[in-house]
Amino acid sequence: MPALANEFSWSRSRDASFQECRRRYWFQYYGSWGGWEAAADPETREIYILRQLKSRQMWAGEVVHSCIQRSLENLRAGIEPLPLDRILSLALDQMRTEWKQSRDRVYRDRPKTTALFEHEYAVPVADEEWRSNAGHVASCLRAFYESDTYRWIRGLRRDQWLEIEDFSSFHLDSTKVHVKLDFACREGDRIHIYDWKTGRRDEEDNSVQLACYALYASEKWAPVPGNVRTVEFSLATGQLREYTLTEADLDRTRNYIRGSIRDMQALLLDPPANQVARDSCPLTTELWRCRNCSFKRLCGR
Repeated sequence: MPALANEFSWSRSRDASFQECRRRYWFQYYGSWGGWEAAADPETREIYILRQLKSRQMWAGEVVHSCIQRSLENLRAGIEPLPLDRILSLALDQMRTEWKQSRDRVYRDRPKTTALFEHEYAVPVADEEWRSNAGHVASCLRAFYESDTYRWIRGLRRDQWLEIEDFSSFHLDSTKVHVKLDFACREGDRIHIYDWKTGRRDEEDNSVQLACYALYASEKWAPVPGNVRTVEFSLATGQLREYTLTEADLDRTRNYIRGSIRDMQALLLDPPANQVARDSCPLTTELWRCRNCSFKRLCGR
């Protein structure tokens, strides 16, 4: 079986890492490559392990997404989802198990198990904060399962459903662009794309991400741009924010992605091999970013 190749591609998360800190970008997409191999050198293995770290807030968001995904996949298969109280109970049981695994650093031997930043770096977190994190998961799940959006989805015919958390991609020029839609469906000539948000604060600009979803939809399902509706559902507040993107919006996003790709590829020593030198990726000057960086033990600052 041929070895996996580290092929160059683009995603919104990769772009964010590149913009925030070039050294973090190198660790994330180059230094960690091959760290899963039994024969990986110690540094590569360490980078790969640290790459799996997530904050307690990110972990909470993943638990919420996985619960919703399972319910929607069951519905698509004709299986009635569990009642809300049972879903909440299972989610909290899952969090207790994963928290203990992370506390015991099981991820050091099994990197794909839950690995919390707070445990790896011995960040003091009061018991009340951990309970608040679990409570936030329960609150977000209630907001989804009691929402008009969930009732509307349940009323759709299964042939209207398009994707649920699929790892998908499209090509812009010759570069693969990765996307992952939380939920997409068709209603007549219109495509609806939903993005579940679990953050407590609504400060992040997600316009590029949502436009990427619309670009993907326009290529795969070929609708008129104005017929793609993207919706952010903030499960922390219960609010929906709708966007209908025009062809001009999509053109701006294409140009943004092309510029980001051009900047990333300028670092390549050997473009066909997708190789980048660590020294060509300087440390960020925004020192506040270092506080929560998974690679801060290794970056050399």
